Amino acid sequence: MNRSKSRFSSAPIAPYKVSLLKQWRTSRLGRTDARNHKGIADATLTQALKGIAAYAQSGQHEVNRWLIKESEPIVVGSSRIRIQLGQLESEILNFTKNLGDSGRERKLNKRALELLIEKKTSQMSQLEMNSDSLEALYRQGTEAIESWERYFTALASIYLRSLSKKLKQDVRSSDAEVPPFDNVPIVDLEQK
Repeated sequence: MNRSKSRFSSAPIAPYKVSLLKQWRTSRLGRTDARNHKGIADATLTQALKGIAAYAQSGQHEVNRWLIKESEPIVVGSSRIRIQLGQLESEILNFTKNLGDSGRERKLNKRALELLIEKKTSQMSQLEMNSDSLEALYRQGTEAIESWERYFTALASIYLRSLSKKLKQDVRSSDAEVPPFDNVPIVDLEQK
């Protein structure tokens, strides 16, 4: 299966346009089905349409695999940061309860407290950046999944057009009767 990549995204998106060879093969499938099954209607799910749908759905599954692979380090890093934030919170709480008895001890503990607060702020910033990265990956995955749905529609309309043409039916209406496509749902990154 030939999967292309966008210059903006590394997600396995569907090809932007159907190649001439793919157009010819899909059109030939439509003509063959029209010759073999004279009473076939446009919206009938034939073996060829099921094959086209399976090809598009395999592309969507590949998008989900890509999304899991790309998001895994970010999800693991975010969970590690959350654990560290919990530890920092308890350390900060310990310092704020008792800064010390003498002036020197208070000064050292205040400096240690400031460092802990800076570290906490840094960790929270990193957590927010990870969240933004996950959101961007999710958007890329959603766009890639939708590209496979559009690719199915393009191939199915080529198939139906050649089928209708061979059956001597109105060719213009065949685009409207593309069978529905069962999308593969995108992986939920929050549940991973």
